Amino acid sequence: MYQGLETFVEQVSIVDEKAWFNKRLPLDVRVQRVKLRHGARCRDWRDTMEDSNVQAFPDWPLKGPRAASWCIDYLNKQPGGPQDHHQLWKTQSKIQNSDWGISEHDTLMQILQHASSYDQLDVCNLASFEVLLRRAQTIEYCYIEKSREISNVGQGKFGPRLSFEEQTAFMGVVRSDMYMVAPALLSHIKDTVKEDAELSKNLRLAREERANANKAGNKNKNKKGDDE
Repeated sequence: MYQGLETFVEQVSIVDEKAWFNKRLPLDVRVQRVKLRHGARCRDWRDTMEDSNVQAFPDWPLKGPRAASWCIDYLNKQPGGPQDHHQLWKTQSKIQNSDWGISEHDTLMQILQHASSYDQLDVCNLASFEVLLRRAQTIEYCYIEKSREISNVGQGKFGPRLSFEEQTAFMGVVRSDMYMVAPALLSHIKDTVKEDAELSKNLRLAREERANANKAGNKNKNKKGDDE
């Protein structure tokens, strides 16, 4: 008894503390346990990745692969957090604040930082943040050509000029660390665009065939009228 109340005590080792909390006090998979620092809500960026647990949802509303987890892992490998990534990406790509999408990208990274550090959400399980991170990837993808130009500077003077893809192949990677675009999402987009292009092509051919058939039919009608 403690202060007149029945009390249950269980001894748990520090090593098993996280597993114990998850078992005894399960949370909604969209949030993480609140961490405090000097009495204020604060979670280090790297804790976000370590404590993240991606869950499958049968009614997930978005098409294509879920890329939020890949983005969090990517940012976790970079120095600092989302806002540091924004500054690093902008500097390495030699992009100006006035360029298209840069202020939006900065805002998206600030939202992600606050969501993980203060709100302490598991953004990998939130469709809203999947959309947010896809938008951030879209902006970075738009500047890939800029990255290609920078990576090719100085080549061609002393030897053969290698393409951006050839350089990344030599390094054993499929993308440049200069920008955040999930390979699985990029493959999905390419396949979708290809399918849309094929569909548009087939529809155009069908329209042309119908137009030619109608034109041929009109000619036959006119010819019959002349013969009569």
